[in-house]
Amino acid sequence: MLDSINCQPVKQPCDDDAMHPYFAILTPYTYRLLSEQFRSSANTVVADTGIVNSHEGQLVVGNEACCCRFYNTLRLPCRHILSLRQDKGLPVYDEALVPKRWKRSTWRQASIVHGRDTATATVSIMQSRTQVATVLSAARSISRNQQWQMK
Repeated sequence: MLDSINCQPVKQPCDDDAMHPYFAILTPYTYRLLSEQFRSSANTVVADTGIVNSHEGQLVVGNEACCCRFYNTLRLPCRHILSLRQDKGLPVYDEALVPKRWKRSTWRQASIVHGRDTATATVSIMQSRTQVATVLSAARSISRNQQWQMK
């Protein structure tokens, strides 16, 4: 599978990976972001009180929310949430943790242009630009005298 935004291959998770369910619902870009957070969660220690010391200072972490920059910017589960969920024995996967804007289904709906997929629409736009460029270059090659005579 290719990441359609960056045209890079997307590494599929192993079957026993806790991130596998996220791979099925997230866009490739989002999955990569979340995988990085999951790998970092192994090095994150969250106290029983839900407070973690971070380079951002002391952060309050809950099962579904955090006050770190990553979570506040993207609204995706951060390393702190994932670490806390693992420590408490909660499942890492919870579809409710992912906003609609990061899901494949939303991306597919948004990428349909007038009943056609994005690739088809891009080709037709490129063909239109080529036709306009051809007309403009043809118009430029005619002298002013010739243009006046055509009127």
